[in-house]
Amino acid sequence: ACSARLRCLETTAGSPLLQLPRATGVVRSVGHLQRRAFTTTMATMTMKCSVLLLSLESFAAVAAAAVPADTTGTQIEHAPGYTFGSKVGGYLKLSTDICDIKTAIGPGDNPNYAEARKIYVDGKNSFKNDGKVRTLRELATKSYAGEPVFDMYADYYGTAAFLDQPISFAFAGDAPYLTVAQRNQ
Repeated sequence: ACSARLRCLETTAGSPLLQLPRATGVVRSVGHLQRRAFTTTMATMTMKCSVLLLSLESFAAVAAAAVPADTTGTQIEHAPGYTFGSKVGGYLKLSTDICDIKTAIGPGDNPNYAEARKIYVDGKNSFKNDGKVRTLRELATKSYAGEPVFDMYADYYGTAAFLDQPISFAFAGDAPYLTVAQRNQ
């Protein structure tokens, strides 16, 4: 089970999180130069998000296996030398939700978007300390207004729901996610 979870996250980590326009051509104005700098910054942030997914890949074996209620002081074989400083077991189980969503969508031409959306919205494997389910959508819709990176993305995409919106559109089959290939990405 652990190796299947790792393969799941390897393919997730290889997918682009956000497709950003590339700045090319001659600088035509200060605004154009600012947009190019902003796009470069956004591309850097996207790479950092990809690194985060690669980190999740390291923790997938823990999420797929029994995670102790209190991970404080725990080490895992896939991250030698790293010791958890707090209780993060519930967050590690979110990677299992990601894998379950990918399983529901599957590689074929008959994806189960309803099941995938249900896991995204309602959660399945990750629980908070109070016993309530932690969901990916909850994390994607949480506002971090006032945080520079969050504000930068919200301004760039014109919405504070910049993480949730494309995922919800893909599950619903709304533009620009109209084909199976577009929706599955």
